[in-house]
Amino acid sequence: MSYAVKLLKNARNGEFIIRPSSKGKQYLAITWKFFDDIFVHLSLKEEIQQSDKFQTKLVLNDREEFDNFDEVIERYIIPCNSHMNVIKDHRKFSRKPLEEIEKDLLKEKEAAADSIPY
Repeated sequence: MSYAVKLLKNARNGEFIIRPSSKGKQYLAITWKFFDDIFVHLSLKEEIQQSDKFQTKLVLNDREEFDNFDEVIERYIIPCNSHMNVIKDHRKFSRKPLEEIEKDLLKEKEAAADSIPY
């Protein structure tokens, strides 16, 4: 278990840490407590843009570009946290293990064969 995960273990869902990455000087890592014991590790690469002014951009997981940390938080982390909150507040959401959920769905299907349990 990484040190960042240990620090976030007792944190609220949605909390995160931005830290240096082992990939090199131009990289940062975000360790994010997505939900309960689910931790996400994101890679941020700082790239210098060629222009008259010294400008940098942050590239998240080699795909999405951002101007600064605030934008990463506002456009990526906060919306994902909001979606997770909506999911966990849904009446069908369960924290049960997958095997137990599958058994419950099969029982629901047996009880009402015309239904589509989810």
